Amino acid sequence: MSKQINLNQLLTNMSRIDNVRYKDLNELIEIQHEVFQKFFKSIGIINHEVTLIFENKQDAMTFNMDCNYGNRLLKKVGVYYHLTDDTKLILRPIFNVISLIDSKEPGLCQISEKLGLNFKLEYIQSFSNTTLELYIHEGKILQPECVIRINETIPYLALGQMITLIRNEGDYRRLNTQLIITESEKLYEPSHTSHQHVIHPKNARHS
Repeated sequence: MSKQINLNQLLTNMSRIDNVRYKDLNELIEIQHEVFQKFFKSIGIINHEVTLIFENKQDAMTFNMDCNYGNRLLKKVGVYYHLTDDTKLILRPIFNVISLIDSKEPGLCQISEKLGLNFKLEYIQSFSNTTLELYIHEGKILQPECVIRINETIPYLALGQMITLIRNEGDYRRLNTQLIITESEKLYEPSHTSHQHVIHPKNARHS
């Protein structure tokens, strides 16, 4: 079972759960990222990848050739062919998805505009099943849809990784973000006390 909430509801709910008065989305993203890192510091986030879907295999080949042998605008990101579909390319490892579509940095929009390529981007986040889908057409982002799926028992699985997709409220609006609360079978009662002690006091204003 799941339900959609808005940004104000998220800030209110998380302020209550964490006993912290989150002033805005930026603060929530930063603090939840710290919580995630401290709870899951032993987990290496591996194999995060983005899939690009092209109109035909020739466009995929052109993109691949430019990234691997041409201008190489994508830094520290490998570009690989999909195993069974020659119209798809896989980008990995991905540590920061938003940087791929940031107009201020060399990335997918610049490659699309320079080469005249149009394609769809798909991303599914590890652990949370948060998703991002959008089209890049002539260097412009079209029809973005980001769905943040927040488990009510362990909300920081999604919120702690939101920083890879959303840095601020501007990104939140630009990607047409939806916030979905998902329920799960409770195998244990989460300890809010153990959660709260990892929140850095200098970054939060306590109620």
